[in-house]
Amino acid sequence: MRVQDRATLHAERVVSGQEPSCLTHRMACERHLNEIAKQGTKEFPFVWCPEKSEKILRYAEMLTIAEGAQPRPVRLHDFQCFDLGVPFGWVHAETGFRRIRRKYKSVARQNGKTFENGITGSYIANFSRRRRKSGRRESRGKKSRNL
Repeated sequence: MRVQDRATLHAERVVSGQEPSCLTHRMACERHLNEIAKQGTKEFPFVWCPEKSEKILRYAEMLTIAEGAQPRPVRLHDFQCFDLGVPFGWVHAETGFRRIRRKYKSVARQNGKTFENGITGSYIANFSRRRRKSGRRESRGKKSRNL
């Protein structure tokens, strides 16, 4: 039996019609499943790493929402697992770098866009292993001077 990640399971449910979604989300799910079928080929040098997808989802669900009377743990909906997991799960077969480095999310207000961006930003800031050719960690701020 093959164990599947939550992002791919959501994509299969959307494409099969078990879970309702808009046209653009269904198309994104179809693209994800089609690319899994052609991964690692010469024309498509990317591979799906479910471990990397699940890693950000586990991180998100370790966080706590501290609003209200009692703090409560984060529980992701299926579409959030897809939206968070897919950009981190697709990597280049040779370099291991992420395929998707930018994403655009358009949903109505009060639907968790800022919350998801907070999860993504804190995850990248704390756990990204991006390095320069010199082997030192890359900085996005002002150049530091050796004093």
